[in-house]
Amino acid sequence: LCLGRIAAQRLLGTGASLKSLRRTVHFYKGIPVLATFHPAALLRNADLKRDCWDDVRKVRALYDALRADAG
Repeated sequence: LCLGRIAAQRLLGTGASLKSLRRTVHFYKGIPVLATFHPAALLRNADLKRDCWDDVRKVRALYDALRADAG
């Protein structure tokens, strides 16, 4: 899970906006990666918290699916 635009851009090697990176599973060296808001953004704008929580739930679902496939 990349927390913020800069982390996502650096890890994924892209200049795309956070808006376009969110809600999509990307891959870094074969590892699934999702992007969401930086914690500082959540402190500045509480309206982003629900979207961030949705992103975290998506990461959890992806994790659970990967564990089920592995064993």
